[in-house]
Amino acid sequence: MEYEQRVSLHSNLRPKRPRVSGAALCADTRSQQEHEKVIVDDTTWNEGDFTLISSDNIPFKVLSHHILSTSTVFRHGREYATSGHDTIEFTDTTFETAVTLRDFLRAITQGHFLTKYYPHAKGEWIGTTAAVNLSAFLGKWECEAALSSLKIHSLQRLSEEDIGPVKFFVVGSVLNDSHICYKSLLSPYWHHNSTGNTGRGSSKSIAARFPRLSGPSLDPTALSYDTYNQIPTAYMWALTRAWAEGKDPKDTAQKFLGFISYTKGMSSSIKRCCIVTDPQRIRV
Repeated sequence: MEYEQRVSLHSNLRPKRPRVSGAALCADTRSQQEHEKVIVDDTTWNEGDFTLISSDNIPFKVLSHHILSTSTVFRHGREYATSGHDTIEFTDTTFETAVTLRDFLRAITQGHFLTKYYPHAKGEWIGTTAAVNLSAFLGKWECEAALSSLKIHSLQRLSEEDIGPVKFFVVGSVLNDSHICYKSLLSPYWHHNSTGNTGRGSSKSIAARFPRLSGPSLDPTALSYDTYNQIPTAYMWALTRAWAEGKDPKDTAQKFLGFISYTKGMSSSIKRCCIVTDPQRIRV
C-alpha cells in the first residue's frame, strides 16, 4: 500500500502513547521518564479534536479539519493510526518545536505566514530562522497549498521592501524556489555601497566594484556565518558564481538563474544514474 509505506518512512508520525502512573515509570529508563512527564497544553491552541505534540513536549489542540486538509501525509497517516488516537507526536528538535507549530497553526488557520498579524506593521516579521523552520516543516509534511501561499506571501513582502532581501533569498533557497531568490537579487537597494552609488553601467563585476557593501547585502563574502549555513549548497554556489560574474543587478540575477538551473540539471542526472533496477524485471 503506497501510503502505508510512506507513513512508515516518517517514524515520528505516530499515535499518542498513553500516560502511565508513577509506579509504572520506576521500571523505565531515565529518558523514558523524562518523556512521560506531565505536560501542559499550549495557552492559545487548547481546544479541538486533534492534538499535535511538539518535539519539546507541548500539546496543541486544534480542529482536525485544519490539519487533515493541509497535509496528505497527515491525512493518510491518520488512517493507519490506532483507532481513537488523533494525535501526532513530533521528534525533530530543529523545526518541529512549539515555536514552529505555533507559526504553522497560525499560517493554516489565519493565513499569516511570515508576519504575526494582518494588516501587518514593520517589526512583525517572524524572523529568518522561524521562516526557515516553517518552510522546512511545510516541505517535510507535504503541505502543498500552504507552501504555495508561503511563496506568494514571500514575494508580496519582498516587494514592500521593509525587510531585507537577504532574508527572502534564504527563505527562497530553503523552499527551493529560484524565482524568490531571483527577485531578491533584483531588489532595488541591496547593491548600494556607503555612498549610495549603484555603479550601473560599469564593466566590472559587482564583486569588483563593491568588495564590501553596507546594508542588506547579498555579497557572499559579507554574509554572516548563520546566514551562510542556512542557504543550501547549490544556492550558495549559484549566488557566489553569479555575484562574481554579474555586471549589474539584472545581469547577476539572470546569471544566478542559469547557475541554479545547472545544479538542478546535475541533480536530476545523478538521480537517474542512481536508480536501482528491480532484479525481478531483469531477463537474462
